[in-house]
Amino acid sequence: MSFARWPVHAIGSAILCGALLAACSGDSGPEEPAGTRVTLSFCTGNAPVWLAVQDGDAAWIRLLPRIAGIYDARFTANRGGVAFVSSGSSLTVAYGNLTELASIACTSGSNSLNGSVAGLASVERADVWFGTSFASVNAQNGRFQFRNVPDGQQDLFATRYTWSGDGGQIANRLVIRRAQNLSSGSLIAPINFGSSESFAPAFATASVAGADGAVSVDLISSWHGRAFSALLTYGTTPGPLLYSAVPQERLAPGELSSLQAFTSEQPGGRSATNYFSAPTDRVVTMGPVLSTPVVTWPNTAPNQGPRLQLPSQPEYGRWVYVAYSQGLVAASVAVTSSYLGGTPATWDIEVPDLSSVDGWNAAWGFASSSNILWNVTAAGGPDRYLGDVVHDGDAFRSADFGGSNAAAGGTSRVTGRPEPHRGGFPQYLSAPRRAWRNW
Repeated sequence: MSFARWPVHAIGSAILCGALLAACSGDSGPEEPAGTRVTLSFCTGNAPVWLAVQDGDAAWIRLLPRIAGIYDARFTANRGGVAFVSSGSSLTVAYGNLTELASIACTSGSNSLNGSVAGLASVERADVWFGTSFASVNAQNGRFQFRNVPDGQQDLFATRYTWSGDGGQIANRLVIRRAQNLSSGSLIAPINFGSSESFAPAFATASVAGADGAVSVDLISSWHGRAFSALLTYGTTPGPLLYSAVPQERLAPGELSSLQAFTSEQPGGRSATNYFSAPTDRVVTMGPVLSTPVVTWPNTAPNQGPRLQLPSQPEYGRWVYVAYSQGLVAASVAVTSSYLGGTPATWDIEVPDLSSVDGWNAAWGFASSSNILWNVTAAGGPDRYLGDVVHDGDAFRSADFGGSNAAAGGTSRVTGRPEPHRGGFPQYLSAPRRAWRNW
């Protein structure tokens, strides 16, 4: 089957309908191909130079865009894979069910908005979110501009904060405007933290459990995907620390706040996110240190990539993500438990051999098995960025492990940890900044 072009069945339709007029009276034009359509979208300036899809376990087939950055894939199976190469030599591969694959979407646009903030003391700052756009404002320059804002309704979330005594920051005033739909070039109504529109956050305490030993811990409180309170401490696991959150009575139906903890340690870092509606004293419990992965080079086929084997853990059964780099060449593979039909006893993930797919460039593959740097992240719990429904009391946890493979069959050694992966398949934001989907 071909994903690149839908078939057109119009040839000869006039002759056929002349003979069978009654049967053709309800003809509505070209038939839509069989299977489920999944639209993959990439932001302007970050469209892939090459993209292929795999329908279930079928062969990989190159897919051409319908328009720049927009691809319409067809799947007859309930799962599949998407592989694309970004500018340079960076291959990204995602395996999931169709809902998960649809999360490969651009959340940025081309609109620009201007705004201003009032009610800031000299020692205070404000963070302002409009959808996925972000600006930080101080009292000396209360103006800001959002770029790359998408069309449609967006929520505005603003927080005023001061630095806390432990070196972090703590919110003292909040503003929320829901379902804002502003055209490009619009002026956002001034955000005044001294007005009746603003309100005080709720406060409670948080502790981190399971981060044993001398580690650094970063606590972040957020609402609806917008971070607004960061508490940073170094050394041993922190005792109760004050955090701020949106008061429960200010939440709209279905909205939740979250409290996230990140640790930095050897051989890798861990993260845990608790979702809640009522800000109460709580404990964020980390999962265990990630199982030791094994990275090998299974064969020498053209452009064959490394193989990861990772014993699964109950706390990290949702997905596994592994990234490799060798000089200017990079590859990453993400696999969900839904794609596999459940969490396996051992995650066994290979970079696929795409050398026979139309348009593949051998320069995008690894030249040899030498000097491969890698890191792996595993996660468990509902991932709202993959389409999971998150409820009050749910937790999402992840852990990572980094190393290198100096030769075929060589052993791994720790080189450091990557930035925390916070859920969902890799996503490209507006050019020229490339980033993972955040919170």
